[in-house]
Amino acid sequence: MKNIAIFASGKGSNTQAIIEYFKNHSSVKVALVVTDNPEAGVINVAHSNQVISAIVSKKALGCEDEMNKLLNTLNIEMIVLAGFLQLVPDFLIRKFPKRIINIHPALLPGYGGKGMYGMKVHEAVLTSKETESGITIHYTNERYDE
Repeated sequence: MKNIAIFASGKGSNTQAIIEYFKNHSSVKVALVVTDNPEAGVINVAHSNQVISAIVSKKALGCEDEMNKLLNTLNIEMIVLAGFLQLVPDFLIRKFPKRIINIHPALLPGYGGKGMYGMKVHEAVLTSKETESGITIHYTNERYDE
């Protein structure tokens, strides 16, 4: 069984969809939801789906030993960023090469980078009167939204 962790900071609509998709999968399991926001709705999404959740401060996220302990305890093999508002530390990118996927609510490279998340992205797209929009799903590397 391949265990994945979802990192999210908000309501958890993408997290809910991912959990539902893999609910009866024979080889993939959502084993952990990580959030940096103790008020995030994603915590309730995790609990209502019997998925372990962890609230990590910015300091804890940046601590290699703490994050390794958390992720190794649950044998996490892949991370999905589903509206996670913190920059992923380099040590996690090195630990999970081509195994951290980001879901971004716009077509990159437009409308990406710091401060571009959730409704802010959608409002910027609408304000610019774009004729085409969508999402970008990409492997995460050391550069923000690349």
